Amino acid sequence: MNLAFLLLFATILHGYYFVSDGIPATEWSSLLLGESIRELLSNRIITIVTAVILIFIQAVLVNDVVIKHKFSRSLSTVTGALYVLFCSLALSAEILHPTLIANLFFILSIRSLFNIYKKHLPISTIFNSGFFLMVAALIYPAYIIYFISLLLGLISLRNISLRESLQLIFGLLAPLFLCFVLYQFSGHSHMITSHFLDSFAFTWNSIDTGSDVITLISTYFKPVFFSMLIISSIVFNDSIKKKKKYDVIKKIELLYWMLLLTLPAYFFVASAPDPQLVFVLMAAPLAIVTGLIMESDSNKILKEFFFILIIAAFFVFQLKDGFEI
Repeated sequence: MNLAFLLLFATILHGYYFVSDGIPATEWSSLLLGESIRELLSNRIITIVTAVILIFIQAVLVNDVVIKHKFSRSLSTVTGALYVLFCSLALSAEILHPTLIANLFFILSIRSLFNIYKKHLPISTIFNSGFFLMVAALIYPAYIIYFISLLLGLISLRNISLRESLQLIFGLLAPLFLCFVLYQFSGHSHMITSHFLDSFAFTWNSIDTGSDVITLISTYFKPVFFSMLIISSIVFNDSIKKKKKYDVIKKIELLYWMLLLTLPAYFFVASAPDPQLVFVLMAAPLAIVTGLIMESDSNKILKEFFFILIIAAFFVFQLKDGFEI
């Protein structure tokens, strides 16, 4: 796997930010990431480099899932490159946001979930899957919706039992309990409830339909774009599951469930400053299923042209939301 290519690609996509005069203000208020983190990352170069490294590490982990679990016979970096692109586009122009850090733990949760198939007594694996997911949710509350996908994973990849269900639940509760103890000690335990309940609202109520055309296009572009990608991947669902082993088919189906769960999450996440950051959640599963489609031999020129169009759309967002040089 050409790791240098993924790092270079992530750096190129963030090249504009290296020469701009500033970085957008990011709200870092969450249970596990406070404003002190933002102060540590007040340096523009450090912030951009940190974002590039995080995206690169996550792209490597996502690409490794495809290789390790034999989703594809091709040992390419297509999936990793798509993850870099989707994640960067979803974040634009935030650069570094708590969502990006939360997504690292979400990817670790996926990796643990996929490792439970035919594993003898996967106690720690199931526990870790729930543990990593709750850490992600404590950073960015929308990730809690993927609890459904973990349950579906236990049902489809294992003969679900009460013991393994409790292992998953204990994994989810462990970081929540530790967080509660920490905040109870400081007298702010109510912040845990507020973290989840206050972060959900019907975001489209705030959309101004009287805005100019450019504003409306920029508002609706990401929801429409990512929704179209999901629909397109569903159309090719049968083709990417052909000649795959039973466990791979089940894992691909779980990825589709994750994508479908992200869509309703968008309408109920009131995360400042941009609710569209919720699309970072779907970057990993979408990159995997789209990567499988891209690696097929049919219509390769059209797929490569589409990939270039996505890159162009990303740079358009950079220029629209960017800064003066």
